[in-house]
Amino acid sequence: MKSKRLLTALLSTVLIFSLSRAMATNVMVLESTPSDLLKKGQILTLKFGAIDLGNKKLVLAPKQEVKVIQCDSKILTLTRNNPKLPKLSQSTCNKLFALLSLDDFRPTQLPDGEDRGDDNTPWTLWMINISKSATYCVRHQKPELWRPETKRQAAKFSITHGEQSVTETWEAEKGLLRWPFEKISISDGGKYTVQLGNDEPKTLTLRLLPKRSTDAQKMMWMAENDCLDQARRLFKTGDWDE
Repeated sequence: MKSKRLLTALLSTVLIFSLSRAMATNVMVLESTPSDLLKKGQILTLKFGAIDLGNKKLVLAPKQEVKVIQCDSKILTLTRNNPKLPKLSQSTCNKLFALLSLDDFRPTQLPDGEDRGDDNTPWTLWMINISKSATYCVRHQKPELWRPETKRQAAKFSITHGEQSVTETWEAEKGLLRWPFEKISISDGGKYTVQLGNDEPKTLTLRLLPKRSTDAQKMMWMAENDCLDQARRLFKTGDWDE
């Protein structure tokens, strides 16, 4: 299987995606001993108890070891005597493998201040873009609603969810609006109709992100719950908003 290399951002946690094939498992390198044995972020294929490295096989010496992570976020250490890993199911990894095939990943520095977004992109991956009907993964903390630069005139803004509804004025020049928790609660999988001024109503499907400790775990959950755009952004920049 052809080896693939992903260029990651300046993350404290290296992220992993892999796809299970018959008798093979893809993993990503977190660190190796010695440190120059393999590069962080490098993809290895474990097949028939051996480590495939591109077109050659890697045989670890007695004092060499490689710490790797699978797409289910399990971290394991490979040694000379234990190069085998359990085979993962296709259903666990197939959505994440789609991210591996993207060719637009480039090294991305963590943003600062005004560089956190642009006129057409939410400033953090957790902001909800009210101009686009989509599924958004949100954290339990109070999420924020975001609108593009071209939509920042003073306008009435409404949210409807079942029998709950709220309308308020979104002031001119303001890109963000706090979610009105006191009037509309957020439920996992809930569908919310939003409308800004006379624009066409949009439907937001919200998924509540479980409490996870690593970017890899967050990304896997988001990819499995139709938040691929957010998962891609998390891969490129890390969760620097936390």
